[in-house]
Amino acid sequence: MERNERLFIEKNLPTVVIITRTKWDEMPRIRHQVTRQLVRFFNVIYIEKHVGMKGYEHRDQMKKISNRLIIYSPSLPIPLPSRLFRIDPVTHRIANTYIKKKIIKFIDQFDCKNRILFNFEFDFPEITRSPSFCYKIYLCNDEFPNMNLDNKNKMKAWFQRNLLQYYENQVIKNTDKCLAVSYPLKAKLRELNPDTELFLPGHEFKTVLPMAKERSKKQQVKVAFMGYIDRRLDFEWLMEILKNPDMRLYLIGPRENIDTDFFPGLFNLEFVEPLTGELLQRKLFEMDVLIMPYDISFRGPITTTAPNKFFQYLAVGKPVVISDMPNFIDMPIGVLYRAKTAVEFVTKIRQAYEEDNNELINMRLKIAQENTWDKRGVMLCNIIQKRLNFLKK
Repeated sequence: MERNERLFIEKNLPTVVIITRTKWDEMPRIRHQVTRQLVRFFNVIYIEKHVGMKGYEHRDQMKKISNRLIIYSPSLPIPLPSRLFRIDPVTHRIANTYIKKKIIKFIDQFDCKNRILFNFEFDFPEITRSPSFCYKIYLCNDEFPNMNLDNKNKMKAWFQRNLLQYYENQVIKNTDKCLAVSYPLKAKLRELNPDTELFLPGHEFKTVLPMAKERSKKQQVKVAFMGYIDRRLDFEWLMEILKNPDMRLYLIGPRENIDTDFFPGLFNLEFVEPLTGELLQRKLFEMDVLIMPYDISFRGPITTTAPNKFFQYLAVGKPVVISDMPNFIDMPIGVLYRAKTAVEFVTKIRQAYEEDNNELINMRLKIAQENTWDKRGVMLCNIIQKRLNFLKK
C-alpha cells in the first residue's frame, strides 16, 4: 500500500481537516458543499466523527475520493449510546480525547506544512485545543445546544442545554475564526469570539435552464418542498394546501421520523425520493411555487436566515413562500412571500403563482447568480489564504 503522504499528489498545498459527524455519502448538506469548494484550492481530509451505535462500521476506515480529498472515519473500541455521550461529561471527554488522538495520529502521517482545522462539531472542544493546526475555523449552522432536549423534564432539559452550551462555548473561545449561517447565530458567537462573520450557503447548479413556457391556468398549481421531511415542517399547513384540488404538492427528500399515514390516500400529494444535481434542478424547474412551511415553534426555524435550499429555489427562477421566520433574509417583492397562518400560506402560494412573470424570474436568477457555492468557495479560500500570508510575515 502506498505511503499516506503520496495520496495527495500536490503535497505543497495546505491541508484542511474537516470535522463533522455527517457521512460523506449522505444526502448533500452544507458540510459536503464546503468540502467540495475547499478541494478546489487545498488538500482536504474529511473526518467522519462518530461515537454512536448505529449507521457506522466500528473500525477505522479510510477512502481516497480524489487526489485532493481523503475520507477518514475513526472509531471507538466500544460504540457509545448517543444519549450517554451527550449527558455524561466524563464519558464525553474520554471519548472525544480518544478520537482526537486518533485524528491527530492519522493526519501526522501526511507531509503537510500548513494544517487548517475546519470544524462543524459544536461539542468537540478537545480538537480545538490541539496545537496541530495553524488556523482553526468553526462553522456554526444551527442552534445545536437547544436541539434534542428532554422537553418532558424541565430540570433535565436545563442541565442538557447548559452542558451542551458549555461545550460550544469552549469551541468558540478556542477557535481563531467563527462563521455563522444566520444573524442570531452570528450575534451569539460574537459575544465570545469577535472574529465572527455571517456565512450564508449557496447553490451548486451549474447551468441555467430555459425559461418555462406559459402554463394553462386550468392545470394544477405545482407546489414543492425540497429537503428533510421531518417534524420541523408544519404538517397542518401542508394539509391546508392539500385541501385545494387545483394544487398538487410534491415533497422531495428523505423522510425522517414521520408517519406518512398522516396523509391518507390523497390524490394531490406525491412523495419524491431524494434527488441531487441536475435531476433535482430539473424537478424543481417543473414546479410553479417552492415552499418552506417550517414550524416556528422550533428553535432552528426561528434563527434561520437563509437555509441551504433557498438559493437553490431561486436558481430555478421560482417564487418562494415561507412561514413567517423572523430572521429570514430580506428579499425583493416577488421573490419571497411570508405567511403567518395556514390559510394565509395557501393565499400567498396563489398570489406568487398569479404574479409570476419573466421579469421576476430574471430577478430571482440574478440573485441566485450572486449566491453560488463557487463564490462562497472563493470567500473561504480568501479567509484561509489571508491567515497563511499573515503567518509567513
